[in-house]
Amino acid sequence: MGNIRISVCLLLFSAIIFPQRLNCLEAKYSLEIHTSRCVMQLYILKGDGSQSLVRAYNVATAAPRLPRPLGRGVITNIELDPWWYPTEYTRWYFYTKKRIHLPSRVPPESKLNYMGRFKMSLSHRTCRGNIYRIHGNNDKSKIGKRVTGGCIRMHNYEGLELASKLKIGTEVNIHP
Repeated sequence: MGNIRISVCLLLFSAIIFPQRLNCLEAKYSLEIHTSRCVMQLYILKGDGSQSLVRAYNVATAAPRLPRPLGRGVITNIELDPWWYPTEYTRWYFYTKKRIHLPSRVPPESKLNYMGRFKMSLSHRTCRGNIYRIHGNNDKSKIGKRVTGGCIRMHNYEGLELASKLKIGTEVNIHP
C-alpha cells in the first residue's frame, strides 16, 4: 500500500512540475459520423494504431435532399454556451418558411439559439462555403432523424460530455 501512495505522490508531483510530459497520458479520440443512419461513434485511438469504440450517439443529420460534406476533417473550434450568428440565407429561410424573425446575433440563453449548449466547428464546409458543425439543439425530438439544415445535432447533455473529452485537431470522418 505504501508503494502505491509513493507512486501516486510522484505522479502528482510530476504533473505539477512537468505537465507537458503527461501529454502522453491524454486519451486521443476520433469521431465517425454515419449521416444516413443518424449515428456518431466515438473511438479511442490506441498506441498500436488501432481504435476501440467508446460510445455511439444518436444524432440528427442533414435532410436527405441536402448535400453534405463527406470525408475526413478535424475539429477546429469548441465552444460552450455559444452565441449563434445565423447566415443571411438561414434568416431568410426562417422568415419565409417558419415566419420566425431571427436576429443577426442570437444569445446562448435564447429559445431561438439552435446551437444549444455547445458547438464544435469542423474543417468541413457546406456547399455554400459555411462552417459545418456538431452542436446541441433546442428540440430533442429531432435527434435520430434526418431533418437538419446541414449540421449534426446532439442532445445537449451528451454534447457537453463529448466536448469535454475532445480537443481541437480531433479527426472527424463523415460517411454517407
